[in-house]
Amino acid sequence: MFLTSDERDAVANYVAAYILHSPANIIALVKGHATRISTAQPPLEYSYNIVDYCILSGWIENPALIITLLEKFQDDAAIASIIEKLKRQPKPVLHSGRPSNTALVALKLPFIGRELARNTIDQFIDNFGGATRPRVLIVNGGTGMGKTFTYDYIS
Repeated sequence: MFLTSDERDAVANYVAAYILHSPANIIALVKGHATRISTAQPPLEYSYNIVDYCILSGWIENPALIITLLEKFQDDAAIASIIEKLKRQPKPVLHSGRPSNTALVALKLPFIGRELARNTIDQFIDNFGGATRPRVLIVNGGTGMGKTFTYDYIS
């Protein structure tokens, strides 16, 4: 999912204007992702953070988060053109076979090694694949041990 620097600038400017109109619009732009985007910048810098976050999220959602963002501004011909360009890009194949073979997680997080996590996720899926009862996977550990990373991976 790539935008040229001019396209990125145009989108960031639209986002900044949208935010300045009403800060509550941030939630409308990126739904539940708003809390994951650093807000400690002036509006234009913050708008670049939103655009970059959406790009880096890739195809985690369907449609891709950047396309959802751009659709807020699709009345502009240039933005509509960017949307069509992105929709024509092939979706990446991030794993072959089992999802635990993934080498890349959202936001460019590498999923290399982590053999215990991969095996546990595989067993979790295999043992409960057709189960109708609720399932819980507990990931514990101290700071930096991979709890958020594992959550992002499974999500």
